Amino acid sequence: MKHYARTALVALTVLGMSPATLAGQNFKKLDFMAGCWEGVMPDGEVIEEMWTAPSDNLMLGTTRYLKKGGKQATNHEFTFIERTDSTIYYVAQTRGEQPDTFRVSMLADEVAAWHRAGEDFPATIMYRRTSDGSNIARLEGAPGSGTTSFELRFRRVECPK
Repeated sequence: MKHYARTALVALTVLGMSPATLAGQNFKKLDFMAGCWEGVMPDGEVIEEMWTAPSDNLMLGTTRYLKKGGKQATNHEFTFIERTDSTIYYVAQTRGEQPDTFRVSMLADEVAAWHRAGEDFPATIMYRRTSDGSNIARLEGAPGSGTTSFELRFRRVECPK
């Protein structure tokens, strides 16, 4: 996937598309993320994500981390994706921590990525739709930081009532 993201960024650069240009693109391209999703970690922990449909400039998300068996929450996160005049931000705040802010680096049909400077993990967050209708979330460390990347496949589930 790292090669795919790098290829897309090179293509955007060749086309003269900067993050500011990306901010002017159709925010509705994020619609592939909308809905309710569930992923299962190798240890059995369940991760639930719920995303609103994008408005012209805002999309809201919540994440719950559940113990194996999916009954007791161990953590949560509130996220929003916001388009401003200059860029598109992905801001995530895990319980008890300061918000992490990422700037858009790629926005295309059924794929989006955000990046932040520094050594903190993750440096890049990417979502992409697969041919079977799943979404894959990918977290990458900063180049040269020694941290590895991580992917989690989310399948669409019925939203809680």
